[in-house]
Amino acid sequence: MAAEPLSPDLRRKYEANIWKFQLYRGLQGLSLWMPIWVIYLLDKGLSLTQITLMDAPFWLILALSEVPTGAFGDRYGRKQSVAVGTFVFAVTMLLFGLADSFLVLFVSYVTWAFAMSFQSGSDSAFLYDTLKELGKEDEFRKVLGRNLAIIQVVGAISALIGPLLATITLSLPIIVNAFTTFGAFLVVTTFTEPKVRSDANYRYADLIKASLRVSATRGQLRHLLLYSALLGLVPLVGSAIFFQPYLANLGISVGLFGPIFLLSRGAGIIGSLSSNRIAVRIGQRGAMVVVPIIVTLNVLGLSIVESIFGVALFALTSFAMAVSGPVTSAALHREIGSEMRATVMSVQSLVRSLVFMPAEPFLGHVADRWGLGRAFLVLAGFMAASMLLVLGTWPKPEREEPA
Repeated sequence: MAAEPLSPDLRRKYEANIWKFQLYRGLQGLSLWMPIWVIYLLDKGLSLTQITLMDAPFWLILALSEVPTGAFGDRYGRKQSVAVGTFVFAVTMLLFGLADSFLVLFVSYVTWAFAMSFQSGSDSAFLYDTLKELGKEDEFRKVLGRNLAIIQVVGAISALIGPLLATITLSLPIIVNAFTTFGAFLVVTTFTEPKVRSDANYRYADLIKASLRVSATRGQLRHLLLYSALLGLVPLVGSAIFFQPYLANLGISVGLFGPIFLLSRGAGIIGSLSSNRIAVRIGQRGAMVVVPIIVTLNVLGLSIVESIFGVALFALTSFAMAVSGPVTSAALHREIGSEMRATVMSVQSLVRSLVFMPAEPFLGHVADRWGLGRAFLVLAGFMAASMLLVLGTWPKPEREEPA
């Protein structure tokens, strides 16, 4: 369908979407809770096995809700979907920070999954279609890389402030985060919804069916979804869950977590800003091969090294994953039509949830039973085997892949 010329007023609104999106993701990425949340739950009396087991229903709820909420974004508006998710996320953070029982923690986890499902898929689809309306979709990888760098910067700020707030009380950074997330919601309400140009006009149920069918039958897309899900297991378990106990085992106090997290975030900032340049230099395919190799070797190193030098391996993993994010996301968006963009991107989160749901509690149990080193070794072995399988069976592209 041919695009109509944009009026100057509408073009200004779409241009404003870009910086507003950066502001929204920046406020959303101010994760003051991230450096201390595992310690917070351990302080509540939970073990690593219990924490990771509690994540299992989280991923189940996320898996069940991802595609329907993604279809909601495609059918009724990405802005509306992101707004709902961000508002519920703010409420969830407040509930999580004020929790005084396992039941309240569990309810907050379930609500958290529901909120994430409304955001995932719809937010990146919103950005891509905004750029498409402006005729700048080829800049998506660069814009997303810059956005991820902003997230890493505010994450670095979070790494310094969060642990300091936690020295007052472990729940304080979580409660403060509830209010910054509400600020992100207010930004979303000012978005201008980009048009979805397509000759197709799916009904809600048909949109879900069509998106699942395309995801399962289109070879390049299917492998991209699986690749993204498997690779995402490393930062989830290795950095988000095991990093804090790793530091605690070294005798490092919570108040000093900030500067250490800052190193990892700094590496992520460099990776995000370098992502487009690296992809241009070695190609999309090259980047997608090199990143899993680096990440797997880092995890293997963590299974051997239990000292402050292991922090460098966490930082290198953060760099590699930051490089991978924009490359994989851009490749996915190129394979998807606008009419089902948010739904298929939610299929990505669905596949990720199905991978995380059994893997995370299993690795948590291994860490409790045999130690973090053995858990890292199992994770490295799984990554090596799964990535060899996915990359080794990758179908040939139907068209030439851009650098």
